Amino acid sequence: MSWDQWQSIRFRDDHSLWFGEGLRFRMQLFHLGFTIKKPVKIYIVDGGQSQELSYDPALFDYSRSGVDNRDAGADTGIAGFRLLFHTDWKRDVAAFQGASYFRAVDGELQYGMSQRGLAIDCGLRDRRSFRISSPIILSVPPRTPAS
Repeated sequence: MSWDQWQSIRFRDDHSLWFGEGLRFRMQLFHLGFTIKKPVKIYIVDGGQSQELSYDPALFDYSRSGVDNRDAGADTGIAGFRLLFHTDWKRDVAAFQGASYFRAVDGELQYGMSQRGLAIDCGLRDRRSFRISSPIILSVPPRTPAS
């Protein structure tokens, strides 16, 4: 999948997690593709119970990508997620993508530096192994209504 195809696949707004629940946050998923080859596992905790989010091609709009969503099998996976805040449902306030990419806004809604994962002591003789990715575990936002 090319960069242009991948960037053209959009998460459907009406499928956002917590859409229509009156919460202050919503979450949207990133589609796997381009240089992000390994899916991340995302778990949502609600009422003390954890549930893994599963990839579903119906969550995404492929119409501008030239990619046939029927070619995306159940094993395609999720590349990450972005969080939206009730003051602007189109612009994310934080994004996590792949095993190591992260960005967030400040109080003025300006992005600071984007961050990547960090390898520590990788040049030492005592080789250490680092997990490529750990599961992401998120709790449902507090049930404080959006104003």
